[in-house]
Amino acid sequence: TKAPNCARMLIRIKVIPHYVKLMLLCCPVLFMQAPLQYFVHADDDPKLASLALVMGCVFDCLSGYILIVVNNSGVNGSVWATLIGAVVMEFICLLHFCTKKGCLKLKRPSGILPEIAKDSLKTGFATSMQYFYKFVILLAFNRILLKISGENAVAVYDISTNAASFALAVIDAVILAMIPLVSTFFGERNKEGIRSSFWISVVTGVCATAAISAVLMIFSKEFCGLVGVSQGLIAEGAFAVRMVVLSIVLACVNNVLAAYFQNIDSERISYIIIFMREFAVLFICGVLFSKGSYPMFWYTYLVTEAVVFVVTVAMIFVKKTVMKQPLIHFEEGAVFSETFSGSCEKISEVCERLQEFLEQEHASVKKAYLVTLAVDETCRLIAENTDDLMLQLTLIVTGEEYVLHIRDNAGKFNPMEIDDEDEHGLGLKIVKKQAKEYYYRQFVGFNTLTMSIAKENSV
Repeated sequence: TKAPNCARMLIRIKVIPHYVKLMLLCCPVLFMQAPLQYFVHADDDPKLASLALVMGCVFDCLSGYILIVVNNSGVNGSVWATLIGAVVMEFICLLHFCTKKGCLKLKRPSGILPEIAKDSLKTGFATSMQYFYKFVILLAFNRILLKISGENAVAVYDISTNAASFALAVIDAVILAMIPLVSTFFGERNKEGIRSSFWISVVTGVCATAAISAVLMIFSKEFCGLVGVSQGLIAEGAFAVRMVVLSIVLACVNNVLAAYFQNIDSERISYIIIFMREFAVLFICGVLFSKGSYPMFWYTYLVTEAVVFVVTVAMIFVKKTVMKQPLIHFEEGAVFSETFSGSCEKISEVCERLQEFLEQEHASVKKAYLVTLAVDETCRLIAENTDDLMLQLTLIVTGEEYVLHIRDNAGKFNPMEIDDEDEHGLGLKIVKKQAKEYYYRQFVGFNTLTMSIAKENSV
């Protein structure tokens, strides 16, 4: 038996470096999958983003079966299958930019501005580093488990983390739904909307992950049998699955908190949460629990999530009570905000109050008239196309411009697409010529129109 084992080891030693080299050559294509999908999802096309993800996985699996099983291409076939899946996914995502439905467009870069690059790095650093942390943890935990219990422990670790991935997929879905809502409300400086989106996400995520975790814990032995665990390892695998899955509910709360803080301009807290749960606390707990018996190691994830949650709550408490800083901090600027029905009387009343607000902010007569005209014309056009309408208007006065956010619960309707020659669009024709920029999007049943008008001294 020793000779075949040695032969298998020699094959692995030769094959693995070859596989790694091929995958590294494909990295530029593979790394573009996640950014493209996120861009398309955020640019008001979540259905196409989901379709791209599903079709990428389907083509990956089909290509793998054809190349590896049917064609017996081995490692090369595995890499080609992964690459084909990635190319299909990215091609579908790129179709979004060809339709020109959203705000994002493909454009030849005119150079990288240091400030933009710095802001992008600051925003993305918190989440991008988690992939590096996962790589280090995977290597470290594999070595720890090989040392304390052998190859079977590594196999059990892989099975338990795969079981947790079912619940983690739900967490990703909750976060993807929360991010555009929180970002929109943050842009509108709507604290109530931000908090409501956060708590709805937490409650939804906790309920969903608790249900999935309960099923996996009850049927942990059956799950291990389903994925091909041998009879002698089922009890060990079932215990590991139960312990890892037990941490999922807390993992949901911590993940939602990290995404929430990243989207309210608190990237530092987001980075600390991710750093703790993906690397620092996880690594320390793994090393400490490995010093005990082998079953003790499986408490690592549960204790990690608990520690991260306690530390996060402590950071929030210190920021609010000791440092006297609000969790949600907006840039300076006056804000006018009202929610009202779409009746003509209500629109007129809101426009009168808006006019008074602009006068208090020392707006010029011309700009006050233009902003009020934009609100009046837009709201009336929206009201003409639906019943039982509710609108929310937010005007933010910054140092250089007036930023209007108009949100409604009507059917999909973009007033900015009305033809300038249409009698209903005469007022908007003036507004569109004077506006610095404007864009419209529909998301989770709401239409949002954002428009910015330069101040007199910024024209």
